[in-house]
Amino acid sequence: MSTDGQTLEQHWGNVTEILDRWLIERRELLVKYGELGEIKTFDGANVSHGT
Repeated sequence: MSTDGQTLEQHWGNVTEILDRWLIERRELLVKYGELGEIKTFDGANVSHGT
């Protein structure tokens, strides 16, 4: 049992929420990583950073 007054069910419910959120964020990150493969070349003429 948790020391902060939570029941065991509450504790594991919180753990489940954290894991679910992590899995969603991980999936989104993997999608973004996969999209990097679509970048063929870097063209400095297309960069408008700082303007």
